[in-house]
Amino acid sequence: WYNVLLPKYGLILELGPDGEVIDSLHDPTGSLTWAVSDVFQQGAHYYLGSTDLPFLSVLDEWS
Repeated sequence: WYNVLLPKYGLILELGPDGEVIDSLHDPTGSLTWAVSDVFQQGAHYYLGSTDLPFLSVLDEWS
């Protein structure tokens, strides 16, 4: 229920082993997804999972 209070903005961070930010992906409008808890890479595809949303988003490329 809390997500109705949050702005729809997607942000994914790729972190290195020591916690440094390696890369980031921003979705300022939240059009792809706005709640991401996990990202899994399989080949060229990125699967974006969420504990709050009933669907799995898929990116064909990271740009």
